[in-house]
Amino acid sequence: MWYSLGNTYDDKNWVPKANWSFMAVEHLFDYVREKSGATQPTYFLDGHSAGAQFVHRMVTFLPDARYNRAVAANAGVYVMPDYSVPYPLGLKDSPLPKNRLPDVFARKLIIMSGGSDTNPNDTSLANFPGAEAQGSTRFERAKTYFATAQAEAAGLGVPLDWEYYVVPWIGHDEAGMAGPSAAMLFNSS
Repeated sequence: MWYSLGNTYDDKNWVPKANWSFMAVEHLFDYVREKSGATQPTYFLDGHSAGAQFVHRMVTFLPDARYNRAVAANAGVYVMPDYSVPYPLGLKDSPLPKNRLPDVFARKLIIMSGGSDTNPNDTSLANFPGAEAQGSTRFERAKTYFATAQAEAAGLGVPLDWEYYVVPWIGHDEAGMAGPSAAMLFNSS
């Protein structure tokens, strides 16, 4: 959980933002730019499974991060953009102030699901009650996450710059999701 939660909490207290593992991405970006002489102002994020859990949480808790767009594919559990659900499954008592949620919704996040990632008995799928409340499969949980974001954005009267895509006939397969994820990342629209 340390990785997928971004080292934000140590079982008792919030970890200072400077120590979140999400910040390592920003520091690595600075390092690569400095060492390579690159001048691009943004980067792309892509994560599958636990990596998708990391990516969507980074998008949520670092709304000022310099990514251009992010793909979260086949995550097992989400932090719902809902302040009635306690952290780490929602934003209640989280480090994201409510007034920053529109900033999160304004960033490009692409949620992807394998159309066949529908096995509720997958032993790698979290099955505790809070996770099950999001759906019995990764496919259902992704739909719940996106629908929750749509409802919250509508309730706030703000746009949602997120997209949801299903990759047909692909299960919980990083290689099968890689091509479609890359196409979404590098699509200039």
